[in-house]
Amino acid sequence: MEVVLTPSDLKCDGYELNSEMIKNKTVSVPSGTVINEDIKRSLITSGVKEIVIMKGQHLSPQEELEINCLFDLSVEEIIDNSIDQSLLFEDPLLLEWAKSLFITYLSFPAVREALIQLRENDLISYNHSFHVFMLGVFLINTYKVRNKPLFLLGCLLHDIGKKDVSRGILLKESKLTLEEFDVISSHVKLGARWIQKYFNESLLEEMALSHHERLDGSGYPRKIRGDAISYEVRCLMIIDVISAITLKRPYRSSKTITTALELLFSSIGKYDHDLLEATVNCFKKYPKHSIVRINGEKELFRIIGYFSEEHNRPMLQALHQHTIMTEDVDESNIERFLYWDYNHFLHQYKEVEWNRYLRFILYGDTLCAIKSFEKLTDGLKVEEIYEGIVKKTIIELTNHKEYTEDQKLLGYKTFGEVIDRKAQDYIRKQPSKGKIILTTVGEEQHTFPLKVVSSTLLANGWDVLLYDEELPISDLVMAVQTNHVRVIGFSVTTNDQVSKLEDYIMHLKTYEPYLKVIAGGQALKRYNSNNKVIDYIIEDLKDLQHQLDEMCSETLLDRA
Repeated sequence: MEVVLTPSDLKCDGYELNSEMIKNKTVSVPSGTVINEDIKRSLITSGVKEIVIMKGQHLSPQEELEINCLFDLSVEEIIDNSIDQSLLFEDPLLLEWAKSLFITYLSFPAVREALIQLRENDLISYNHSFHVFMLGVFLINTYKVRNKPLFLLGCLLHDIGKKDVSRGILLKESKLTLEEFDVISSHVKLGARWIQKYFNESLLEEMALSHHERLDGSGYPRKIRGDAISYEVRCLMIIDVISAITLKRPYRSSKTITTALELLFSSIGKYDHDLLEATVNCFKKYPKHSIVRINGEKELFRIIGYFSEEHNRPMLQALHQHTIMTEDVDESNIERFLYWDYNHFLHQYKEVEWNRYLRFILYGDTLCAIKSFEKLTDGLKVEEIYEGIVKKTIIELTNHKEYTEDQKLLGYKTFGEVIDRKAQDYIRKQPSKGKIILTTVGEEQHTFPLKVVSSTLLANGWDVLLYDEELPISDLVMAVQTNHVRVIGFSVTTNDQVSKLEDYIMHLKTYEPYLKVIAGGQALKRYNSNNKVIDYIIEDLKDLQHQLDEMCSETLLDRA
């Protein structure tokens, strides 16, 4: 498929190169062009080490004309179906090189027939494949791939397996069933199989098979991750997503490159971060949450949005002063992209997701509330879930003045269902640290706070007996003695319960003098009684866990 020569191997009557072709240390050229003595000297003085010559079959004038026309038509279709892709075609030398490669690739009958078949089966998939090829050409000097012409052929053929997928499924605009998704997903194996039949090139096969894999292992078909994914495939993964988002579809309008880059950056752990930053600097398109340096400004700025759909006039916020730049600035005023601010993105994402979660809670949509709860709690410890999500939910439902009583009741019910469903996920099989009773005093029920505390303690290895209403002293004493409990926790939220709690504990300790009492709740924030019948006042779950662990280490609890 290719011949590798050094500059000294070249004869001066067989190859013709232009300046675009010789600006890299490795030069890729189609077979059949002519080189003169000046170009040969330029190659040597430029430090070019090798010349890769793509060898296809001889084309008739009519065939070459048809491929030329197909290239020009494909360029027009990309421009017509996108917003900001004209930058791919602005450099005439780069465009000429892309066309010469395209002609060389299609001089192989199998490639030409397969691409024409793909175009006839699904014009959208063909345009996407051509677009990925042109994006690859544009980014090729940014991505340090080892074999540029082979990589770009892989870009063109990465979705060739779709020529054998049913048109009905490929062109379906509504949501795919699981079976239909499996059929479409099979295009990667079909493509790899086709490449294996016609080319003895493992890189081409790998690009077709693995471009839907992700670095975190969430892709398909093999769910490989990290270093198991080659550098060239990592490049293709990014290009493939940019094309998929920025080309118009029958069911949605085209999106900008900036939008595509923001989605790629926000898909944490899925794409190569260094390659993403290189892509931003090549396109000079800056996604929301980018930290940039502006020409003539000492202060750094964060991009917090854009004024128009074309995404060329960014809204800029000074990083340290938090002031919004009011001058008319476009992307050409940005001197340099520094980094993408993940923490700023995460804060905004959590805020939006929190509001969605609350709506699901208030409307009684348990399944959606659970999904939203899982997104908000992803990566958090159980104690952090209580403080950051659960406690916040209780306060929101209790204190928000705009919610009606009916909304609050439905919200409490939904929230309880969420806690019941999720509590099991946090409980780990491990040796018991001891037994603890959780309860309250007074008439107020403490279902939600105690249930959450119980789930937290269960997840951390404690055996919990939960009573969310006040028990008579005799019943509580029996529960303590029967279960060999040496610690009990109370929840108290109103001030009038504090004195009752003290009397309750004093009576309890007359029967069980070695019992340790832990208490927490809003009413105990300023607790300063002289009786000191409460052994530990707990501020939060982290504090509770710390105190229990200390008691456990001092062997105060019965391990029975």
